[in-house]
Amino acid sequence: MRRRIGLALALATLVACFPAVFHGQEPAEGDEPAAAETPTKAKNRAGKQAKAGAEAEGGEAASDGMGELFEAVKKKKLDVRFVPQSAALASLTIVNITDQPVRVRIPVVVAGTPTAPPGTNATTYFASLGTAPPQIVGGVTSITSQSQEPSGSKKKKSSGRAAAKGVEPPKASALTLSPGETRVVPVACVCLEFGKPNPLPIMPYALTDIEKASKKPEVKAMLEGFAQGRFDQETAQLAAWHFNCGMTWNQLAETGTISVDKLKAAMKVTEQIEKEVKAKAKTKGGKEKSKNKEMEKLKKKEKEKEEEDRDNTQPE
Repeated sequence: MRRRIGLALALATLVACFPAVFHGQEPAEGDEPAAAETPTKAKNRAGKQAKAGAEAEGGEAASDGMGELFEAVKKKKLDVRFVPQSAALASLTIVNITDQPVRVRIPVVVAGTPTAPPGTNATTYFASLGTAPPQIVGGVTSITSQSQEPSGSKKKKSSGRAAAKGVEPPKASALTLSPGETRVVPVACVCLEFGKPNPLPIMPYALTDIEKASKKPEVKAMLEGFAQGRFDQETAQLAAWHFNCGMTWNQLAETGTISVDKLKAAMKVTEQIEKEVKAKAKTKGGKEKSKNKEMEKLKKKEKEKEEEDRDNTQPE
């Protein structure tokens, strides 16, 4: 009995080790056993599969399934109109144009640029509306109210480095739109091109990324501060013209429409924003440098590992 059990186990082992022979399959002539996959190759293969999966999803890597506003517009999931009401106020009209619910993040800082119909000269078009091309505007879709300092308390003056570390950018708000649903989001605005006409509701505008509307990083940083409730709209407007147009405080004072107190407030705000932007740039530069060093070390280790694996797979 023990002998029979031993024979059965031996036969089962042979079948497991040589399935092609026992199932009537013969290896093709010239075939060689597949080489064992090295850890480096396995890592590279996994990385490629992850990248392919992300591309198949259209670049939406958020685990919560929520996309970005500009990406949703590009994919024709949403129709968005930027409608100026005045120099200080606009609205985003967002429409879900699909038959499925759409979850989307609304950026805190946005911009609106005046547009003319395709094939139309902008100057000629706006002249037909009785105006020159109006100002580009920057705006915020939400404003957080900040608590006031207690009366008589002394507020510590923070450095740019401390502000850059301690003040987090405002977070994007989230919306879920049912099929065909329309939402209107108010936008508190500042104009970015001193001397041009102010925007009006009859003027067509398009939603734009703030970094495309203004190449000055201080403008975006200032608008983030505005969204955090650190200062009011009038102060934000003076800072915007100062940063984006290079207007001096004397030039702004000469308009005769701005109080001395507001100019002083704007000057303090711009000084602080400049410190924060410089501190963030320095921190970012240090992180990039450190990241590049780590990447170089990783590449060197991977190269050494590949060479070691290649040597180990060479026939003796």
